[in-house]
Amino acid sequence: MRDSLKDYEFPTPILDVWEAQNIKKLLPIQVAALKAKVLDGASALVVAPTSSGKTFVGEMVCVTHALNQRSCLYLVPFKALAEEKYADFQRKYGAPSVGARLIISTADRREHDKKLAEGDFDIAILIYEKLSVLLVLHPGLLGRVGVLIIDEIQMVADETRSGELELLLTRVRQVAPNLQIIGLSAVVSNLNGFDKWLGTKLVLDTHRPVALREGVITPSSGEFRFVEWSGNKKRDDRERLEPFTGNTADERAASLAKQLLADQNQQVLVFAPTVSSTATLALAIAEAVPTLPPAKALIEALATLEVSANVTKLTKTLGHSVAFHNADLTLDERLAIESGFRSGDVRCIVSTSTLSMGVNLPASSVIIARPMKWTKDLAGRWQEVPLTVAEYRNMSGRAGRLGLKNDEFGRSFLISSSVLERDSFFKLYVEGQPDPMASALLRRPVDLLLLRTLASGLCNNASGCGRFLLKTFAATSSWTDEASREQMLIEVRQSLDNLREADLVTEARDGTLQASQLGFICAHSGLGVDSFKTVIELVRKGNTALTDIALVCSRCED
Repeated sequence: MRDSLKDYEFPTPILDVWEAQNIKKLLPIQVAALKAKVLDGASALVVAPTSSGKTFVGEMVCVTHALNQRSCLYLVPFKALAEEKYADFQRKYGAPSVGARLIISTADRREHDKKLAEGDFDIAILIYEKLSVLLVLHPGLLGRVGVLIIDEIQMVADETRSGELELLLTRVRQVAPNLQIIGLSAVVSNLNGFDKWLGTKLVLDTHRPVALREGVITPSSGEFRFVEWSGNKKRDDRERLEPFTGNTADERAASLAKQLLADQNQQVLVFAPTVSSTATLALAIAEAVPTLPPAKALIEALATLEVSANVTKLTKTLGHSVAFHNADLTLDERLAIESGFRSGDVRCIVSTSTLSMGVNLPASSVIIARPMKWTKDLAGRWQEVPLTVAEYRNMSGRAGRLGLKNDEFGRSFLISSSVLERDSFFKLYVEGQPDPMASALLRRPVDLLLLRTLASGLCNNASGCGRFLLKTFAATSSWTDEASREQMLIEVRQSLDNLREADLVTEARDGTLQASQLGFICAHSGLGVDSFKTVIELVRKGNTALTDIALVCSRCED
């Protein structure tokens, strides 16, 4: 198989863009995808480790469709990632030398929605939920699209997204069965038939082009026990760094970062569990490396932006080439920090999980300060829970990426505070396997699922809605016999009755169901049914201030 981009029929301006990104030869996963005919319209589920080059498969397919006057929808899981992908694509493909028509659509970015509905674009960047809403408003939207790219498609199993992506994919498969689909996924332990359900070829490769040492370091001895992944090979080993100290997880992370930055001259990415801790830890690291020079170019760039508390803090940490990155920063601030890190002006970034997906920031080493995250329980209360193996792999995979000057290998560090924690971290994360692909659809209220299905015109009675649910990925494991399917239909009828009582669904004399005007608004509002009903009750009182309604909306979990 040909592995040079020049062997394919891409125009010179496109090849120049890729060459400027140091992309000249195809990596194994890219060769495998082209062999699967993705440039000829074949649908594929591309599964590979972080830094293996799978994202570029999506780019090649997008560009191919644009060159053939067919549009591309590129889906990502988060608004921040959508903004960064849009900015990246604008730099590459929006320049006059290429001239692609690029648009973005998220809950906060609606200025391009008219162009999206009319098909006036080449490449559109959206988040999953926004496309779901747009399909309610514009059911024929997919008729003008050539390919749907879904980045981080393993998020179909993420319970915090309540099955939104799975519902979207089910609708796509029903209304546009011939649409090319390219799913880009991190490695999972078992696909559980997801590729077959999606109707795609499986393109799987576990090859890492740059070696990665994932492991746990013991501060008192400096011993780093790791597993090295290189190509398709795996080996266990140990190496010894200088011992370091710290009474807390953040202090230990700052001490290790100091060693890697000052003594080993590395670029380091540190992951922290909360937004507030990113700034605190960045300041601690900056104070620990007083000999590092200031990031002058980034300080000057930030000085041109609007003055804010974050810019003030960043200016202080950047005095020693350290920055922080989180969702509270503006897009311009985040992009400036990422650019500074790529250029080498910034030596260390402390980030939340905002940098664990999608954004290509090559780092010599990754430090995970604490393998924890904050999430809501079933009652909507915030709680701190351990990272999943998949989340850990996304973070650790940021190390040893292509593009580094010294790319012999990268390191990912978990820091233990005891022998027990060392052994626990190693077994759970380093040797652990990501969870198998599983449906998260049934973890969401079925009423909103049914309302959106009705509003999209995909069913118009209880039986039709039941048939639609039987086409979901959840059906392959949850409703496999007559008894379970009958119970599902009972729940569907009960939910439809509740929607009628709430005036969100109307029933004609012949039994045909459709979303009411209120139901249609609810279906594309982004709120759940219970949250929407609460807002409507406030509006109907007639004396509720808009600020109070906005406050209620802001506190809704959905």
